[in-house]
Amino acid sequence: MVNKSKVVATLMSLTLFLSTGMPVLATSQGNQSTNKSVSVLVYNGQSIKTLERSGIIYAPLAKIVQDAGDQYQWDAINYTATVTKKDKTVVQVSIGKTVAKVNGKELPLSVQKVKGVNVPAPAKAFLLNEDLYVSLHFLSTVLKYPVQFKAEEQKGQLLPQSSTPVKYDLSYQPPAGWVVPQIKSIATSDKKRNLEILDKELGFYNLGGAGAIFNPYGKGDGADPILVGSDLQDSYDVSIRFKYWEGGKTFPEGNKIPYVTRELFKFYLGQEDGLKLFKIMDDGYNGKDVSQYIGKMLTFGNRQVTIMEVQDSVRVIIGKAGVKYDSKWNVIK
Repeated sequence: MVNKSKVVATLMSLTLFLSTGMPVLATSQGNQSTNKSVSVLVYNGQSIKTLERSGIIYAPLAKIVQDAGDQYQWDAINYTATVTKKDKTVVQVSIGKTVAKVNGKELPLSVQKVKGVNVPAPAKAFLLNEDLYVSLHFLSTVLKYPVQFKAEEQKGQLLPQSSTPVKYDLSYQPPAGWVVPQIKSIATSDKKRNLEILDKELGFYNLGGAGAIFNPYGKGDGADPILVGSDLQDSYDVSIRFKYWEGGKTFPEGNKIPYVTRELFKFYLGQEDGLKLFKIMDDGYNGKDVSQYIGKMLTFGNRQVTIMEVQDSVRVIIGKAGVKYDSKWNVIK
């Protein structure tokens, strides 16, 4: 299916995204496994949880800006937040950038002391669960918000609240502390309802009925290694496109993909058949010969499935339960 050269090429392109600061991978690789819940930030009498990454404290920007009575706008095309203060100061900060623009002038999001001298720190703004996080330094010195900390309340890794912890039973190692989501439901005949379930149970980002995206770096605009297309006009049930399969040691966030994919296949095909399809995909991405499955009309339980290589991605089409199709996915009556 997918030979090693294709996998390496995909990971090289992933590295290029990171090195050029593209928002698809907004966090630096040194920060990915160091999320910690730290002191509670107090602003306008409200407590706001912060994150610590490699010694730098971050807080969600939108909530603090709006609590201050300033204007906050999010540009999903350019991955940029614009803050307009009451004094007409305009501040722009973008995902993956270590500097902000203040009335057009660039200022660092954070600083650190090196031999007694303040120098810019590698504190990139990043998107997590649809919130843009910036450093405390940025909030207090660039935006000039009077923020302060309470005494430290708790520490530990951030864990998804609605997931059941399970052992990492595959060879892929996601970030330490990540909890593998578990699918509890089975696919229905309502395509829109299925997308809602994927959003709720597996952490997909529902695109409003036409599809859903799994982004290992959190919901929102950015990476889309798994794209579930579920157009109501399609004769089949769902089309799933995979851009890449894993992140390796360099990008542990990407190692969430096989675990989520396994649950995704179980959702549409059931436990036994879902695991069979997952094994074919996993074998293919690990260099094993799965050519006998590619481009063929396969049967899993009462559904038909096709696995196809399309340019630099892999597409899996899953038919509706109990419906027969020809090779072009026309329904056989």
